[in-house]
Amino acid sequence: MTLALMTYTCKVAVRSPFLFRGLAAAPFGVDATALRDDQGTPIIPMDQIRGVLKEALRDLPESVVPAQGPLSIDKLFGVKSEREDAAGTANEPVRRRIHFSDLVAKGILPDPTEPDVIEDLPANGAHHTRIEIDPNKGTVKTGALQVVELVAPMGATVLFSGTVEVLAPAADHDRVTDMLSKALALVGSIGGLKSPGFGEVVEEATCLTHESGAVTLTEPVPRDLARDRLRLSVTFDRPILVNTKRLADNAIESAQVIPGAVFKGTLADRLTHAGAQPTKGLLGDVLAVLSVSHAWPLSRAGDRLCRPLPLSLVGADADGTLTFGDALSVPDGRGAMIGGRPAWFVGDWKSPWFEPGAEAAGYPTAQVRDPVARTHTEIHWDTGTAADHMLYTTLLQPVREIDGTPIAWCLDIDLGQVPEGNKRRVAQGLIDLLTTEGLYGVGGTGARATFTEDPGTVAPPHAAPVHGTTNRFALMLETPAVLFDPRDAWPADGSTVPARTVYETAWARLVPGARLLSFFAAQSLAGGYIARRRRAYGKDCYVPFVLTDPGSIFLIEVKDDAGRAALDQAVRFGLKPAAFGTETVTWRTCPYMPENGYGRVSTTYLSQANQARLMEAVTHA
Repeated sequence: MTLALMTYTCKVAVRSPFLFRGLAAAPFGVDATALRDDQGTPIIPMDQIRGVLKEALRDLPESVVPAQGPLSIDKLFGVKSEREDAAGTANEPVRRRIHFSDLVAKGILPDPTEPDVIEDLPANGAHHTRIEIDPNKGTVKTGALQVVELVAPMGATVLFSGTVEVLAPAADHDRVTDMLSKALALVGSIGGLKSPGFGEVVEEATCLTHESGAVTLTEPVPRDLARDRLRLSVTFDRPILVNTKRLADNAIESAQVIPGAVFKGTLADRLTHAGAQPTKGLLGDVLAVLSVSHAWPLSRAGDRLCRPLPLSLVGADADGTLTFGDALSVPDGRGAMIGGRPAWFVGDWKSPWFEPGAEAAGYPTAQVRDPVARTHTEIHWDTGTAADHMLYTTLLQPVREIDGTPIAWCLDIDLGQVPEGNKRRVAQGLIDLLTTEGLYGVGGTGARATFTEDPGTVAPPHAAPVHGTTNRFALMLETPAVLFDPRDAWPADGSTVPARTVYETAWARLVPGARLLSFFAAQSLAGGYIARRRRAYGKDCYVPFVLTDPGSIFLIEVKDDAGRAALDQAVRFGLKPAAFGTETVTWRTCPYMPENGYGRVSTTYLSQANQARLMEAVTHA
């Protein structure tokens, strides 16, 4: 089914008092603060407006909101994954086709019937005090005083505005508009504390208008190849939530580095919406081998941020003076020393060590902005109250500097593994889709991504030897990699295999004739949802993936041209996962493919004279 993209402007006017509660530290004496975006502007969060509209749509008759088909609530708002075991369908989600931005406060409406006349919000807002009366005494109940921050004086009407993007058949454009407009008209109040009268929605200034007609999505148009390798910068229209890390049972945090799989997966969804089959045929072949790197945030100076520090980097504190070195030349089982003092590895560093340590390693010291927190509550359909065990917090990655300047991420796309002929032309067509149309629905917030192509030539990277040598290479993982079958490290008989043996086997597979001299590596498990969807051992067996973590570094000796060529391929395209469980490892059985940005390595760290000298500072006990 071919879908069209429909974009609407959603305006909601709310009369003060209202509260969309934030998690920022409250000033002394204030119990509840208003939620603001990363620019400090009050907002109605995207999840709030999505939730109230979904609830309102359920209240409309089936003649307005169909129970089945592309306009059903399940199709528009998605359905969470089921925990099934069948290969190919395990945990297959129904992804939502409606995406909301935050509704940002535009100002105060002196007259709601004249929505074009807007006054600025007061700089300091106001406060409202609430109390509870003790039914037995008739006086204020002890401890029941609450001070609530208001963004506007009592009685003032504040206008909030944002966007809604809907994917539906083009012929249903008018029906979608009718559905959403009627649902919005049913929203009489919004936000917290509605029972005491907070959050009244002012109907006269609340509306949904389409920005343009429905834009029918099309398949990529094959084009002659412009370049084999190109670099793109990407910006986003709202905070992002991608490649999340679970901090607690009810708290997750977005990654700052965006996996290439996020872009390829979103692009595949976009092709599906155009009626194509991105997992089959020509498109499937091209997407499988199209190499898309992770996207790295850039500083204002254009430096790539968030690179992992080498796990071989060590430091020592001599009377308040920090000294750094590299322990890659320390023999296995021996302690690293700097100036006669025990050296501390990165995992043991304290906060003040990281900036000078990054500087010693030749890294930029600028930082990406801290995440912004949002708290979410699911409303029980029957009771209309918060559902049990459904309160959770997401930490989103901001996409703008504090002054509003967009933060850019950079990624590389390499067509070097795409066969010549029509496949190359289709790959160029996919790239054109990114640079002309962009992507929508990226990550958990449904962000819209805008891509800009760097006009300069991007030469493929090559392996660089350790400074002062010709055949030794220090390869550092920039992104996670699956380098070995977990059963090779932990056989079924209950024994364990030394890490050196496991990695020697891995590098012998990856680089013919390579000899592993030294290494520092860390591992982590990736299981749960991802291991249930991608069954490397087949549908009847659940095994988590063992990842070798970013920052892991391996000193490799290569003796011939074949090994050098294999290293160049690894640096350009990434490390192929170990073939475990199945004869051929593909994206269907392993999500950590180099074509999706995983297993990427660099050799620049110790190839530079200043960093290579760090090894001279370290001795061993």
